[in-house]
Amino acid sequence: MSPGTDREWPHGELARAGVECFGAHSEYVHHVGVPRVDRIDRPGPFWLVTPDRTAKEHVDATALADVLLERLRRASQDGAR
Repeated sequence: MSPGTDREWPHGELARAGVECFGAHSEYVHHVGVPRVDRIDRPGPFWLVTPDRTAKEHVDATALADVLLERLRRASQDGAR
């Protein structure tokens, strides 16, 4: 992600779901915390589709946050049923 992403990241809602974006104040500069690659089932955060380990390009932070927030909202709606 680009420098400064942590200042625009939706920390509150995603942090409650276990997803963090660390910024320049941390040794983990410009990383998003996600489940381990082998986490493919509950309990806790898990991958619906495992990541492609061959990609070398960075992701657009806004697009990533939008997808994560949408998945969180869907999961919340599914849990309320």
